Amino acid sequence: MKTPFSITLFILICGAIATCFISNTCISLSDKIGHTITLSASVGTMIAASFAIYAYWINLRAFKVSQKPKIRIAALNGQGNVVDNNVLVAENVHQTLFDYKNLGSVDCEKLKLKAQIDFGDGYQKIPNLFEEHYLLQAEDDRARRIPTLRFLQNQFPNTNIEKAIIGSKLKFECCFSSLDGKEKKSLEYIWSEFGWQIL
Repeated sequence: MKTPFSITLFILICGAIATCFISNTCISLSDKIGHTITLSASVGTMIAASFAIYAYWINLRAFKVSQKPKIRIAALNGQGNVVDNNVLVAENVHQTLFDYKNLGSVDCEKLKLKAQIDFGDGYQKIPNLFEEHYLLQAEDDRARRIPTLRFLQNQFPNTNIEKAIIGSKLKFECCFSSLDGKEKKSLEYIWSEFGWQIL
C-alpha cells in the first residue's frame, strides 16, 4: 500500500503549492475561492483515481497468479526390471524417474521438458527422452521412467557409461508460458553410490 499513499502525498503537495500560487495572484477573492474549490475537487478526484488504479493493478496481478500453472518437477531414483520385446533383460536395476506434475487448477499448454547430463565436459542433452512439448492438464501427474545405465549407453554409444556416470551431473528442467510470460525451472543432481542426489 506504499504506492498509492506516496502518490497521494505527491498530489497533496502539488495541490498545496497550487493553492499558495492562487492565493498570491492578483485576482478577486471570489475568483480565488472558486479556483481553490475547483483545485480541491481535482485533487480529491486524482487521489480517488490513484487508489482505484492501484486496486485494479492488485486484482490483475492476483488474477495472473490464479491463472498460472503450478508445475513441479523432480528426478527420482527407483529400481525395476528391464524388458525388451517381452523378454526380461535385467532385474532390479537402477532406474531414473522423471516426475512432472501440475499442482494448479489451470492447464499447462506446450510444456517443454529437457534433461541434460554432464560427464565432466559440459552439459549435453539426453536425446529421445521427451516429446517436443506436452499438454499437462490441471492436477495431472506424469512420469518418464528409464533404466539409467542402459538408456544412457544407448544414447551415448561412444561413452563407457558405467565409468562416466560416476560423479556426473544431471539437470532436469521445464519451460512453459503463463500470463506473466515464459517461466523456467530446473533442478541439478549429482550421481553417487545411492543414485541421483540433488545439489
